[in-house]
Amino acid sequence: MQWEYIPYNDEQAVAWMTQFLQVANGVAAQFGVDPDELTPLANAQADYAKTIQDAHDALHAYRAAIRAKQDARRRAVALFRQMAQRMNHHPAMTNELRVQLGLRPRQHGRRRKGVGLEVPGIRLEVDAGRVVIHFGTNPENEQRNSKPEWALGANIYIKAEDEAEYRLLAFDTASPHIWEYRGAPKRFSFRVAYRGRGERDEGAWSDEATVSVGG
Repeated sequence: MQWEYIPYNDEQAVAWMTQFLQVANGVAAQFGVDPDELTPLANAQADYAKTIQDAHDALHAYRAAIRAKQDARRRAVALFRQMAQRMNHHPAMTNELRVQLGLRPRQHGRRRKGVGLEVPGIRLEVDAGRVVIHFGTNPENEQRNSKPEWALGANIYIKAEDEAEYRLLAFDTASPHIWEYRGAPKRFSFRVAYRGRGERDEGAWSDEATVSVGG
């Protein structure tokens, strides 16, 4: 607002208050103001300045915690993937054990000609009611992302928190795929699978990725 003279920016507001107190202390008597009457203002300004610093410290701590969490996830995922692949390819592995371990059961029968063994990676981003679904060989970096030569694109599957089965959301030839949702807050899980030129030419599904969206 045009009549507002105290800056909106926190640091600038503290500086304005500091200057006001410095001048006011020198001329208070001219306005019939007792110096003690300025004490509450000084205390409020000091408290305000402290909370600004506390907020900055909390923000830095939050960002550091997020980075630590992401690093911990990368380390944990790498270790679990390595062990899961080792056990999954062992002769003693069965589909029953795969299900118990949270792995995808192997499909029996002959693989369709031209369908590769590659499993796509998946990464989700949520932005204002949109889910950005990155998929491919390197979904963490779209500049280096790609897909196998045999794959025309990928089938994208979705499952809401109150649904028992996945359903096909879309087929897309290039990452990322953007899905918009305007309903009540809900958790959705996604998986993707490379697909060749034919609708039945589908490879193995990716790991599951889940986000909350809506509201």
